[in-house]
Amino acid sequence: MPSMRLFEREGFHVHRKLVMPAIAVTKEVQVPGAENIRSIAPRDLEAVAQLLSQTWHGHDLFEPTSAASLARRIERMASLGYASVLVCEDQDRILACAALWDWSKIMKITVLRLSLRMRILGKLLVLTRVLPRFPGPGDALRQMMLPMIGCKTPADLSPLVKHVNNLAFREGIQQLFCICERDHGILESTKGFTRIDTGLYLYVKPLQPDLSMADAPVAMTGFDM
Repeated sequence: MPSMRLFEREGFHVHRKLVMPAIAVTKEVQVPGAENIRSIAPRDLEAVAQLLSQTWHGHDLFEPTSAASLARRIERMASLGYASVLVCEDQDRILACAALWDWSKIMKITVLRLSLRMRILGKLLVLTRVLPRFPGPGDALRQMMLPMIGCKTPADLSPLVKHVNNLAFREGIQQLFCICERDHGILESTKGFTRIDTGLYLYVKPLQPDLSMADAPVAMTGFDM
């Protein structure tokens, strides 16, 4: 691709290939334990910060999170707030968390054209009634990114993903996104949904001689994009 060759000419190289899974929001689904899902309050910041740090421990580019840094991020990011950060708990123990960031309030995304692969995929999804309609040229996309995800286990995150799907459906959101390694455990929480994965290449450029990143998993979020 021309854009990739441009970066390579400037001294960047591919460090890792990540995945940006997109959940197609087409209907509401049942949410087990929905009564245990709520927005966070300032008193939850320490527990949520610890959960995020545990989830992404050992990942490059992840900045250890504290209650104070989490509060600053929630309060300074456009179209984000305490009401947009949800937790799933059990007996006052927080098991999973996710932030909801409506990209349509940040930028307008309009489809210009579809690749042959996407055109074929769209026709198949509509013909098999997996999707009622596939976006085409001229359509404006409403997407929601989940930029802060943490969980004890993928099973703990699953009810929260279902709950977010239902919220998105009511708001007219068409897709839910996150960014992670291609084999990350959080992908297990998307089982049962129609998911379209997009490869995401992470390019890096050393600014000092003999400096390189370790071959470790990488943590990225919608904030980084």
